[in-house]
Amino acid sequence: MSAAEGGVGDAAERTAHRDVASGGPASKGATDRAATSDVGDRLRMMVLNGALPPGSVLSQVAIARQLGVSTTPVREAIRLLEAEGLLITERNRRARVPPLDVQDLDAVYSSRVMLESVAVALTTQRMTSTDHEALADNVARLAEAVENDDLPAWDVVHAEFHRRIVALTSPSQVQLIASLADRAERYRRVSVLSSRPRVWASVNAEHDMIAEAIIARQPAAAAKQLARHLARTALVLTADFAPEADATATRTALQIVGSWQGVQE
Repeated sequence: MSAAEGGVGDAAERTAHRDVASGGPASKGATDRAATSDVGDRLRMMVLNGALPPGSVLSQVAIARQLGVSTTPVREAIRLLEAEGLLITERNRRARVPPLDVQDLDAVYSSRVMLESVAVALTTQRMTSTDHEALADNVARLAEAVENDDLPAWDVVHAEFHRRIVALTSPSQVQLIASLADRAERYRRVSVLSSRPRVWASVNAEHDMIAEAIIARQPAAAAKQLARHLARTALVLTADFAPEADATATRTALQIVGSWQGVQE
């Protein structure tokens, strides 16, 4: 590197530090990213909790006014949610919330079965005893929520459980799984799975088996238990939304995971 090149680099670095300290371009970029992330989180929750129901057409101006922000972070947040599959935009049209569709449901859950089975097998091999204690606490709080007939609490702990059991794989895989889980949540929240305490108790039994396999450090068993859990959810949701349909892709993914021999116990 020449002295001239080094001087330009040093000057650029000094400029960046100065901008951060003074609220200049570098600081503005960080602020813009934070604003987009915040709006994205709020918009995502509006889609997931039904405040923006399937088929809703989004107005950037109306959303910006509702959230108390400019249209710029709204526009960028919409792009983020499009990449996650939570919004769609057709040519020369506004973004909208995609309709609930049984083929999409099957695609989402078959992908989850494959990705999360790999992730839980890796996480099982990497968890520490401290991680096991946190997982056991998750399971106990799920049982407590069922006993108290507290669906909001159960939902929070349920999401935490599923994040925890795949957390020790690669960051990119964690991100993919999180996007698929959000898409799946749209279906689960409007189904029988979100309204019947007896169903939660049945689901909790499956969580118990997954946790037991993880704590016993049995990656193949953990992968297969999780695959069965996700596939059963997909089949229940499919029967709920379209009784005449079949979750063919999910069944195929389950068969593939069930035949795995490469994951060592």
